[in-house]
Amino acid sequence: MSSDNPCVLDPEHGELLLYPALFSAEASLWYSQLRKLVPWRREQAMIFGRRRVLPRLTAWCAGAGQRYRYSGICHEPTPWPQPLCTARTAVEKHIGTAFNSALISYYRNGGEYIGWHSDNEASMGAQPCIASLSLGATRRFQLRPRQGGKTLSIELPAGSLLLMRGHSQRHWQHRLPPSSVARGRINISFRHFEPTSP
Repeated sequence: MSSDNPCVLDPEHGELLLYPALFSAEASLWYSQLRKLVPWRREQAMIFGRRRVLPRLTAWCAGAGQRYRYSGICHEPTPWPQPLCTARTAVEKHIGTAFNSALISYYRNGGEYIGWHSDNEASMGAQPCIASLSLGATRRFQLRPRQGGKTLSIELPAGSLLLMRGHSQRHWQHRLPPSSVARGRINISFRHFEPTSP
């Protein structure tokens, strides 16, 4: 495992940190294992008032009874596969933050994507710390200030870790746009889940 220093993407606040090659040695094995072991689901969400099939596969790993709700989706928790536990322990050790849940997304090719959004649900807390681990194909990731301004475009290779913390979800939106990449990509966003009332 590399011990490289992070690149600060937002010098003003210091809330967006990119470790471009932190887990490059482990990435290929984790990708192969998780692609086979995770119980992937194709979800439908309410987008601009219409129910649409999401252009990616997802899974929610958390404790028993910790349902994750957003955009009309109710994710039921699934048990943690061992490779995901291994990755979580490695991430926690490096950044010194504990996580109790993970939203995993599998983009099977460049035509699958996620649009502009912020992870600002109440279950994430007022200042969520989200550690986003990329596995598989390198994809372009974009962030834009919620109040307007220049969009940041960065490449996220296999083994890179993007840390979004503090008020980053209040200040920024992010997305993974479509691309011409043929290979698949798995993203794991480790979080600390704070259950809300049903």
